[in-house]
Amino acid sequence: MQSSSMAASGSNTILSDRRLWSATISSAPPEVHFEDVMSGTTPKGMADLTSKIAQATEKLLETIGPIRNTHYGGFYDFIPDLALADTAYTNLALPAHTDTTYFTEPAGLQAFHLLSHTPPTNKPADEVLGGQSLLVDGFHAAETLRAESLEDFEILRQVKLPWHASGNQGVAIAPDMAYPVIEASGEKLHRIRWNNDDRGVVPLDVDVDAWYRAARKWDEILKRKENEYWFQLEPGRVSLTTGECFMGEVPLRG
Repeated sequence: MQSSSMAASGSNTILSDRRLWSATISSAPPEVHFEDVMSGTTPKGMADLTSKIAQATEKLLETIGPIRNTHYGGFYDFIPDLALADTAYTNLALPAHTDTTYFTEPAGLQAFHLLSHTPPTNKPADEVLGGQSLLVDGFHAAETLRAESLEDFEILRQVKLPWHASGNQGVAIAPDMAYPVIEASGEKLHRIRWNNDDRGVVPLDVDVDAWYRAARKWDEILKRKENEYWFQLEPGRVSLTTGECFMGEVPLRG
């Protein structure tokens, strides 16, 4: 699989025309063709962009915006070989989560392109199993939480948590301060951070039990079938998502 994360200037902008979505998006997922993007059409939100050649991925992303360089690089490949101490470099199932929670400014856009998916050794060519991708609209989930339990919403909005990335030699990254799971400006949602692999401890000067009750409710909303959009990436199709979009996948076998 090949992945690139990028953040354009103005990633803090709160969009007034944002459209929330759920699993029903599977009936007509937003899609833009490679040629349209290269000719100047700008996709919004989650989109699959079709490219006739995989090598055009980097060119495609540079057309949309500058590629952000991180400790992984800017435009980089990853396979399940544990080359880095990160769950992305395994074939484990990943629950819905947001990436780069440990940056002060998490990636504003992320793109994923599956370059190859071969069957396991000594298996038929059609026995390529797993690797399905999961997307969940974090803002839709947050609005659902607000509607069903304002108390839980406010807890996840107010309690600030430490976030970090570590485990690789020479790598220890944390944002400039603690941040809550849900960030908002007034009543408008601004950003979501949710990744238990990157989250630090809940501060002891708050009601820890109340936070975990809120987190349990939040997790239950994220896992509702009506909020999960499952799809299979294929070579030649790039999944482009905004930062508040949760991602996950089932175990990859092949």
